[in-house]
Amino acid sequence: MQEVQSQTQVQTHTYRDRDGWHAKSEVNVNATRVLKLTTSKVISGTGLRTSATVWNADAGGVLRHAMAFGGPSGDFSETVAFSKPARVTEAIVTAQHQAALAQLSRVLVAIERHYAQGKTASETVAAELDQAGATPV
Repeated sequence: MQEVQSQTQVQTHTYRDRDGWHAKSEVNVNATRVLKLTTSKVISGTGLRTSATVWNADAGGVLRHAMAFGGPSGDFSETVAFSKPARVTEAIVTAQHQAALAQLSRVLVAIERHYAQGKTASETVAAELDQAGATPV
């Protein structure tokens, strides 16, 4: 079963695959950044996690996310919600994802603060590739 919802520039897609139920939403943060909010079962353990990650679009429209592994230089990424339901059903995933969407304004403020610190690794790499005239692999 697939479902697409629209909420003020937020599109949510709920679906089931071999790993269980998922809910995904995308929000344009600005002209070059996209926030991806994802709710899914934790594969290497038990629990249901909702995470927020920001992806940067390069000149060609390719989305990139630089991981910082705990450092400040990568793109924004945080766990918005985590729970340990007895079963991960469509209703549980949808409810947790909607609760995370209710925190969207707080997440957007956290994103703004994160990027106020300076350029991210993906922006630096993209700028270096543009200067060198190289095509990313």
